[in-house]
Amino acid sequence: MSEASLPSVSIVVPAHNDEATVVEALESATVALAKALERHGDFECEIVAIDDASEDATAARLDEFARRASWTRVFRNERNHGAAGSRNRGADRSRGDLLFFLDADDRYEPDHVSLCLERLLDEPAAHYVVAEFRVDEPIAPEWRVAIRNSSPINVALRRWCFEFIGGFPEEEIFRTFGGEDVVFRNILNRFFIPAAPVSAQTVHYRRRPGNSLDRQLAKFAGGKSAPDADERRRHEEATRRRDQIVLAFERRIVEWLRYQRDNLKGIIPPTNAPRLRVPR
Repeated sequence: MSEASLPSVSIVVPAHNDEATVVEALESATVALAKALERHGDFECEIVAIDDASEDATAARLDEFARRASWTRVFRNERNHGAAGSRNRGADRSRGDLLFFLDADDRYEPDHVSLCLERLLDEPAAHYVVAEFRVDEPIAPEWRVAIRNSSPINVALRRWCFEFIGGFPEEEIFRTFGGEDVVFRNILNRFFIPAAPVSAQTVHYRRRPGNSLDRQLAKFAGGKSAPDADERRRHEEATRRRDQIVLAFERRIVEWLRYQRDNLKGIIPPTNAPRLRVPR
């Protein structure tokens, strides 16, 4: 593979009140990029960190890291946009052909970028690749599958896929109850073409007080708790909106396929034209 054909890589890291963990997350991304450069040769790469209106020392930690790591660029949200909005704003400001996402309280293993890049280089028709994850807490097998198929941080995808999807949904229902990651991955998994998965556990989900893993650990471990009426209502609303978004995207796919059928007869589509799965 020649240097000219290597895609550029951007790692987007949203951070909100993550002063205790964000530097370790950024350092893990840096090591993963260095390993990929060593293995695949020189290519353009960057880390795009978004401070989501943090109230602690997160901004200072990001600035300090960027001063000694020139490949890191830092942006700030004037108000809190949540993880989905921060990922979207980071992707908008990034330059890479391939997009990676990393939460500020998790970390990459050294081989993560290298192995994902290898898969997408070997399979140029694939749109994205998924890696396995490591977690130090007890997780029931069925929840491991669900987490693998719904998380944004164990995925690397081509920029045009992200733009075609329209990024992560930022509606308030997802901010207050969660599920924007599930919506994004539902669309990606259903309509786009995956490369062979990375079987190695190259992403490390970590528990800390109050983070997503901590809040859901009892459920992930197989424990059961009866939700209250308000929680059931919000869950039903989030599920309904998720299904509406996925259905709307399916209609967009059908429109695109019709356009190809009616307008691209005998014409080779542009190289960046989406070639997507036909909805069933």
